[in-house]
Amino acid sequence: MSTARRHPLGALGYPDFSRFLFARFFSTLAVQMQSVAVGWQVYAITHDPLDLGFIGLAQFMPFLC
Repeated sequence: MSTARRHPLGALGYPDFSRFLFARFFSTLAVQMQSVAVGWQVYAITHDPLDLGFIGLAQFMPFLC
């Protein structure tokens, strides 16, 4: 068994993995930005916090199911 320690960020040395990681990061960031924009627009139109709750519930229900 080897006792050599590996660098914790050594996987970033593989170009395909680093591209995948950055793409995953930016796609998650885009989804979060879209969620904020939808909530902001719904509140700007309705001025009702209950509608924001319904938007959050509609975004959460697919994960629950």
